[in-house]
Amino acid sequence: KGNIFIYSFKNKDLKKFNFYKKNFKNIEKQLNIILEDNKIFVTDNIGYFYAIDYINSKIIWAKNYKIPLRSNVKLTKNKIIFADQNNNLIFANKNNGEIVKRIPTEEVLVKNNFQNNLTIGEGTLFFLNVFGSLYSINLNNLKINWVLNINESLELDLGNLFEAQSTKFYSKKLTVLTNKNLSVLNANNGSYVFNIPLSGKTEPLISGNQIFIITKNNLLVCVDFNTGKIIYSYNINQKIADYLKIKKNKVNVNLIRVINNNLYLFLHNSYIVKFNIRGEIKEIQKLKKQMSSDPIFIDGEMIYLDKKNKLIVVD
Repeated sequence: KGNIFIYSFKNKDLKKFNFYKKNFKNIEKQLNIILEDNKIFVTDNIGYFYAIDYINSKIIWAKNYKIPLRSNVKLTKNKIIFADQNNNLIFANKNNGEIVKRIPTEEVLVKNNFQNNLTIGEGTLFFLNVFGSLYSINLNNLKINWVLNINESLELDLGNLFEAQSTKFYSKKLTVLTNKNLSVLNANNGSYVFNIPLSGKTEPLISGNQIFIITKNNLLVCVDFNTGKIIYSYNINQKIADYLKIKKNKVNVNLIRVINNNLYLFLHNSYIVKFNIRGEIKEIQKLKKQMSSDPIFIDGEMIYLDKKNKLIVVD
């Protein structure tokens, strides 16, 4: 519906804000949101881009680009960065929403669930578009440093659509997990540190010198961040069955997080499986309420929405 809720833990106050008028009532909204100070910046799949003062629940400014916006949103100094469904990379003024620069990139005719992805690291924007091209752009002068196409299948038919998880910048390197490969690149020039045939169903998780991935066939894989060597690969279904001493069943992993130097796998059925960094199960527990959102962690508490859109806080 496009509702944005702002909840105060201090005052136990809940505000609701909706930008959309009645003529957009029957259109499903897909919002990309980023916050800074007391402002919420929003882009949507209708083509609107707007800023909200969430303290006073009022619109600061709004723009209609008349084309669906299709990426996450990034902030840098006085600019907001996002992309549209035609793979145009857009830089806009943070104060009024006016376009500062538009960089056109390769367009595709057939769209899938993958959205254009933006990552920022050390004064550089990395833009991975749905065609499979990765751009490095200097944020000071907005000029392109280098371009690399990581899509190994350029046939634009329904069976060969490019898909990827979000890119990660860490230790002057860029990690990209596609539907075919795990790649770690030198962020300065785009050269490959390594490229191995490994696809994942969740975002790659980097901790220290290790990358943790959940593959589509339910393997927990640990890869050396510097060399690409696979440290271990364990079947999650078998690990859970051995720990509980039950028959092996297939589980559905929604996401993976590192918390207090342990790996936490959040399953679709509301169970949490706690692994140590070596890949051994330490604990399995069940949440009282099933998740319908990714959790966030604040001051030792885990916060998420349940299936009835109730806000759940867990110590």
